Amino acid sequence: MSWYRSEYTQNAIDMLLKEGVKTNIHYVLSKNSIEEAVERLIYRTFPGGVNAIVFLLHKPVGIGRRESMITMENENFQKLIHLVNSGKNKYKIGFDSCTVPALINDLGAVDIDSLDTCEGARWSAYISSDMKMMPCSFDNEKMRWAVDLRKHTILEVWNSNEFENFREYFRTACPDCVNREQCKGGCPISPEIVLCKKKYGVI
Repeated sequence: MSWYRSEYTQNAIDMLLKEGVKTNIHYVLSKNSIEEAVERLIYRTFPGGVNAIVFLLHKPVGIGRRESMITMENENFQKLIHLVNSGKNKYKIGFDSCTVPALINDLGAVDIDSLDTCEGARWSAYISSDMKMMPCSFDNEKMRWAVDLRKHTILEVWNSNEFENFREYFRTACPDCVNREQCKGGCPISPEIVLCKKKYGVI
């Protein structure tokens, strides 16, 4: 069933809008949902009155599965990027920072200054329920960069070797790419989600 075909979803949106709450719809882009996203942009069937549609990449972590991931070869994803870059949308459009590599490769009407890549260990961090602090929640399974807050302060973790190691990826990834300053190499946690044509030898 579509996320939007539920009357409960529509009722919730209507209630928020009625009360004057600025409402964004977060839409996860996977192989199973991308075609519907394209159709909704073309026919403008996302709910009216919402502030923005924010597209989030499906990640192969938690309940996410690799077989559901979007790839650069996905024709519907390419259509979606083209529609967004046309600048003719009824809605404000947003993306999570994981999508930035794909957007940079096909900017269209998108202002490059409006894009910001992964904030992990640069502007943000995640703290798990068992008091582990890490650059991003998507490292919550392998915890390659996690530090125990029961043994260290937040400031100590922020300045730790683990967090510095995470930042090092952004400083050194894709050194010869003309877009590296905006992209910084994409995701160090799940490199398979980095939607970059250069990565696949297309450009």
